[in-house]
Amino acid sequence: MGGADDAGRPTPRISEEALQLLCKGHWPGNIRELKSLMRRAVLYADRELTPAHLLPLLRGTSTLAPAAVAELPESLTLEALERWAITQALKDSGGRKLQAAATLGIDYKRFQRKLVRYGLL
Repeated sequence: MGGADDAGRPTPRISEEALQLLCKGHWPGNIRELKSLMRRAVLYADRELTPAHLLPLLRGTSTLAPAAVAELPESLTLEALERWAITQALKDSGGRKLQAAATLGIDYKRFQRKLVRYGLL
């Protein structure tokens, strides 16, 4: 990816949600724009690149399709992004909590606590 290698760090794995977010983007034949975004994003990620790493970089660009922008939380606080990611994972899994937790890379008990915390039960 470039960014992680340049910083002497291992390249993080990209989460399914982050990949979906990138797929919703508008990349009109300009792979350099995507490459630049990924270089910046991996500098903020440890083991896994998530939507929380991408959203601040995508906000204010014309990269996201209008439908994707409409789905983003108003606030870019960690809590708002986490709630959004959980909601998206639940939607993508058809409401299957165990699958949503696995998609997010967290154990089921932790996922349950977050559901309670964000009033998503």
